[in-house]
Amino acid sequence: MKLIYTAVLKIMRWLFDNKTVYFFLLPAFILNSCVKVIDPIYTSVSITKITLNDFPELYQGRYNWDNVNEGYLPDVYFDLRSAVNDEILYSCRTACVVPELSYLELPIFWGEGYYGPPIFTYYDINIPIYIDLFDQDILPSGIDDYLGTTEVDFSDYTYGAYKYPKYITSTYGNLSFTLELRWFN
Repeated sequence: MKLIYTAVLKIMRWLFDNKTVYFFLLPAFILNSCVKVIDPIYTSVSITKITLNDFPELYQGRYNWDNVNEGYLPDVYFDLRSAVNDEILYSCRTACVVPELSYLELPIFWGEGYYGPPIFTYYDINIPIYIDLFDQDILPSGIDDYLGTTEVDFSDYTYGAYKYPKYITSTYGNLSFTLELRWFN
């Protein structure tokens, strides 16, 4: 510690003796000492891209989602849903269904330039959202198969050393999504 203190004193004496250098450095030193950097506090987030990394291959662990033997594969889409009141915040059912998705094609993306527009802006990051994945079935029943749900609580990513990340991965069982984010106020 004494060695560092001695080195700092020598540098200070040198700066003082070389007044021209000292005058150029003094404003920067004062400014740096007086300015406190305040970390931003974001209140909103845009999901600019959603990546489907994995989903359950079988319905109830036994059956294919569609009749694979006849060449049919699941036509997948997602919904974003409020974890508080189950309100559908965004649905991809009509605009961005990925037809006949094979597991060999994973990962797949939703977002600008992929299977749809930039996804979604969420203004209350203190309320978690669910990401529901479905297989769109038009015939025979017309009822879409539910493939699974993951949860994202954006408020978990607003503190600590890794706050406001660009990417969040949400996984539950065999279902996994990665979200690309842009935080703002």
